[in-house]
Amino acid sequence: MKEQTNRKVNLEDFGFANFGEYYHDVNIHLINGEVITILENEDLPNEKTIFNEFICGKSSHLNVVVGIDGVASIPKDKILYIVTCNIHKV
Repeated sequence: MKEQTNRKVNLEDFGFANFGEYYHDVNIHLINGEVITILENEDLPNEKTIFNEFICGKSSHLNVVVGIDGVASIPKDKILYIVTCNIHKV
């Protein structure tokens, strides 16, 4: 039987720790009732935030990373509102 090793996920490998160690949840509420929750770095410059991209971005879609390896492209006209909450230390 092969021995299992406990391997801790290094968030830096996924680009999470480039700006700082505190993150908050971003809840994207869709018009169909679904809520997509993603993490966003607390230290991001305002022009790089999801909310800013939703308001000021020229694309008709909001592209976000979901989980560690997922990507979602959400049509902006399907988003009801966006809420940030719950600060986490990583």
